[in-house]
Amino acid sequence: MIGMNAPATQFVTYADQFTGVAYANPSPTAATVTFTAKDLTGTVIASRSISLAAGSHDSQNLGPLLSMGSFRGSVSIASSAPIVSRIAMFG
Repeated sequence: MIGMNAPATQFVTYADQFTGVAYANPSPTAATVTFTAKDLTGTVIASRSISLAAGSHDSQNLGPLLSMGSFRGSVSIASSAPIVSRIAMFG
């Protein structure tokens, strides 16, 4: 499992469609969290922004989260407020 030790607004790691991502917003304000997948050449292949309420959390696999089938590359997570995140590789 890969993750952040402290809240941050950006995080990047290797990913594929089976990668699980858990994220939480310890901030007192809502955060807009954007997940961006890139293929092995660095080309953006999918992106999605979600609203994460203050004090809330969620977890999903990247394939369904980004409405994607098979991919290998990286995922970047950018947030308007500091969040914490954990990544689990399953593929």
